[in-house]
Amino acid sequence: MARAVTTRTPEWTDTDRSLVLAYLDYERLVCRGCGGYLPETTSPDNEGSYHAEPPHRCHRCTAIEKQRKDYEDAPQPSALVVWPADLRRRNG
Repeated sequence: MARAVTTRTPEWTDTDRSLVLAYLDYERLVCRGCGGYLPETTSPDNEGSYHAEPPHRCHRCTAIEKQRKDYEDAPQPSALVVWPADLRRRNG
């Protein structure tokens, strides 16, 4: 009677696992609001030391948000997740 041996390649390599664990560590150290490094941004030594610049408007986001509002009443509007936007240069 012959035997068959199946060799499987692991779905996750040691490198894959290390990268995912490093990313999870990184995520824990980043503020979800501003993207700042939490050990720095939450340090009592830095209280009152930050200065925020005036905001910038992303005109691409503005166009996408305007288009998104036109589809609020569409069936399953949350399924509309791809919003292409292109830059149209003005002549002159």
